[in-house]
Amino acid sequence: GCPAVVTPGVGARTVIEASGGGLVAATADAEGLRASLRTLLASPELAVQMGERGAVYVAAQLSWDSIAAQMVEVYRRAR
Repeated sequence: GCPAVVTPGVGARTVIEASGGGLVAATADAEGLRASLRTLLASPELAVQMGERGAVYVAAQLSWDSIAAQMVEVYRRAR
């Protein structure tokens, strides 16, 4: 996977913070975005690690199979 640089939009920040799969730059902060991108470009090893962590998190938590299993559990508890 690839690391992501996101702003605190709907869901993106939560996924990045939970997974360690990238960096969060403040909304409308061009310098912060630039700094985040430079950090990843200056440290390819960090970028690879973040990309891998993000990919593992998404596969485990956000795949269709995972979401379906989570929904089944919600309904099971609601009985």
